[in-house]
Order: sequence, then C-alpha cells, then structure tokens
Amino acid sequence: MAKKIIRFNHTHLRREEQHSFHDRVMQIVLNTCGKCGKAYDRFEAAAIAFDQLLTEKALAPSLSLVKLDDIADSAWSSLNLMLRACLVHPRQSVRDAASKVSDIFSKTPNPTMLNYDEEYGALRTLLSQLATLDSETIKAALVDEHIAALQKAVEDFVTASASKVDALSKKQTGLIKAAATECFKAWQDLAKYIEIMASLDSLPGASDAIDQLNALNTGIKRRLEARKSNKASGKEDDAGVNIVEFDDGSKFGVIH
Repeated sequence: MAKKIIRFNHTHLRREEQHSFHDRVMQIVLNTCGKCGKAYDRFEAAAIAFDQLLTEKALAPSLSLVKLDDIADSAWSSLNLMLRACLVHPRQSVRDAASKVSDIFSKTPNPTMLNYDEEYGALRTLLSQLATLDSETIKAALVDEHIAALQKAVEDFVTASASKVDALSKKQTGLIKAAATECFKAWQDLAKYIEIMASLDSLPGASDAIDQLNALNTGIKRRLEARKSNKASGKEDDAGVNIVEFDDGSKFGVIH
C-alpha cells in the first residue's frame, strides 16, 4: 500500500509555529531527498518569502488585527460545522430550517484563506444574504448565536482595520496571511510529489521523508487538538509551553 503523508491545515498554526513548521519540513526533505525538483523549489521560495515578511520590522503585524482575524475565522468555521450538524439533526424541523440557511451559506466558498479585502467582502456579503431569512428560521436552524458571533467578529475587524492606527497594519498582515496561504499550497504540492515518487520508487529517501514528516505532523496535530480541547473547556492556552520536542532533540514551535 502506497505511503501517504498526514495532512493538516498548517495555516491554523500561530505565525511563529508556521515558521518553525516550514523550517522543519525543509530540513527533513533536504536530509532525506535533497532539493528534489520544482515542488521543493516552490515550497522553499514560499517559506523564505513568508519568513521575510514575518521578521521584517517594517511589516510587524498588528497583534490586535491578527487576533480579530483569528476570531472571525473561528466564527465562520463554527457556523459551518454547526450548520452541517443541523442538516442531519434528528428533528425534521431543524433539518428543514438548516437546509434554508445552507442554501445561502453554501454559495460562498470558504473565505478564511483569502486576503483581508476579499475575505471580509465575502463575509459581509454572506451576512447580508443571511439577513434576508426571517429570524424564526435562523433560530429553528440552531445557528442564530453562531451568525451573531460571526457578525460581531466581522464588525470588530472592519472597525479596527478602518482606524488610522491599523490601516497600514491591515495591508501588512494581509500580505503575511497571503504568504502563509501560498506556503500551504506549496506544501500540499510537495507532499503529493513525495508520495508519488515514493510509490514509483523513483526518489531515493522519499519513503524515509514520509516517515519523518508523519512523525512531525502527528506531534503537531496532537498539539492542535489539545489546544482546541483547552479552548472548548475554557482553559487558557499558554503560548510559553507551546513546544513539541522530537526524538532527535529538535523542537517545534520555537524560533531560534
């Protein structure tokens, strides 16, 4: 059976964690497969561009905007998950109402990986379309609180980004988010390339690379799951202990 690389959306990591992830992936691939073609070159270029944006003092992101964007992204994801659950709810009335909401919601593709202008334009359009539904339908679909949370998150971000203080930061953090998305796409292509080469036995070290990448990804996924669990239970996630140490002594989550 062909080996597969464990996937996860690494844009869900914090900025410094994404930097560490990119660096670790490049170390693993270089040590096992070397610079293995265009897929590696694209990932390396994307990682370097992301790192330059992240560390350039002139492009230091506004922490408030980053946090507000994270809140909006989470609100959209929560609404999406709740709506999916309600579409298969045991009660027919909930399913019927959820179907009406879903007819509108599903017309807007996931906007959370777009640049800020496109993302918040899409979210505001989505919210205006959802507002055409009567409140009873939204309540019956059990998503009224989720829509309200998304509305507030969007309003908070738009208000902050419109201020003079954060006007430039909006552009700067938007560039960083776009660079992170490019890294994610390049990583997906690199992972697929290594899988194909391993299945064809055409790239020395590809199988070993998959094993090491899976060990890395398993540790990170556990950390993300623990963070999600802590958030759900109301526990505070301490960034100071956000370190994963591997058998070879390397660490994830810390910029050296």
